[in-house]
Amino acid sequence: MQDHDPPARHVGLHRLVMGLLGPFIPILGLMEDVSPRVYDPMAARWLLMVVCLMGFWLSFRVPRHQIRYLTLTAGYASYIWFIYCFARNGLPPANIVGLVLLVCIVSFAIETPLELLASMASILLSLLYLAVATHDPGTPMHIVFTMFLLLNVGFGYMGISRSALEHRLHEANRTLEARVRERTEALQQTVERLDAEATVREAAERQARAASQAKSDFL
Repeated sequence: MQDHDPPARHVGLHRLVMGLLGPFIPILGLMEDVSPRVYDPMAARWLLMVVCLMGFWLSFRVPRHQIRYLTLTAGYASYIWFIYCFARNGLPPANIVGLVLLVCIVSFAIETPLELLASMASILLSLLYLAVATHDPGTPMHIVFTMFLLLNVGFGYMGISRSALEHRLHEANRTLEARVRERTEALQQTVERLDAEATVREAAERQARAASQAKSDFL
């Protein structure tokens, strides 16, 4: 829907999210290295940081209305990786709650109903994957992912509503600008026509005065 540039504050938020998420992922991994069990290799976390920082770098070079796709890419890449890690290590639902930040990041960048449906589908698929991989489709897991879905729908709906309002405002501004341009052109044409009529009238008056003067001189 959105084919116009978003406000500068939205662009700044996307850059802030990617700029903070990138270093945040390996920092948490370094904090977990003190644990006797390593749940995921640091190389993967460094790679996710590169993805996030690459998105931050590209945000200054792509059209502004495409920046949110960089945020979606960084958020989905991190979410998918950590879901895989949780399934491989059989972590309890209490650990999976930590993914709420990534769910919010992805939901924050949603602006179309199709993107919201895709995001909801990814959450449901990850729930199914974890239930099969861990052989523990218990109630706590469902509660966690129900919270994810509620956050996803809430943030996604707000993003869709905001995008629709911005689109209508953009269209209203374009319509207003077109009407102002039409009125300005019409006014300019009217002024030019009046100037032309005044010039013709002035020339006719000069000719009439010249003819009257010539007649007086003849008499």
